[in-house]
Amino acid sequence: MSAIIRDAVKSDYDFLCAAFAQVNRDHCKMEPGLYREVDEIAPRWQFNALALGREVPGLRSYVENRYCIKVAERVGTPVGAVFAWPETKKFPGSRARVTEAYLDNIVVFPDKYREGGVGTALLDAAKGWAENAGHESLYTKIVNKNKVSPCFL
Repeated sequence: MSAIIRDAVKSDYDFLCAAFAQVNRDHCKMEPGLYREVDEIAPRWQFNALALGREVPGLRSYVENRYCIKVAERVGTPVGAVFAWPETKKFPGSRARVTEAYLDNIVVFPDKYREGGVGTALLDAAKGWAENAGHESLYTKIVNKNKVSPCFL
């Protein structure tokens, strides 16, 4: 069964907080000296501003080019998400700049939806977003003890 990938909307807030809180807990278990548990994943007002920005004509292109917050759903139920944003890098001693997209997290949650192509569909959506926004590449960083993420490489 395939997943539908769509832009996040206001009603996704609770799911996204739960999913990314699980990612945070997983990271803390894998690398306790590197990560710490957080009380709040993202303030509701901040998330709503990004989600609503997609609905406001003057903000739509800014939000869509600046942030990638996509949700995967199956039969109307959120089962995964991806979050990415652009980073512009300047090279020392040069005017050259490279605009890359940073893939912060892909999460498939709860675990029973893993290994069904949801993560791959989310990665493909992030790649499409990066390409459409004009980014030259999409990159990420993987915690050394993360055994799942390298499967996407």
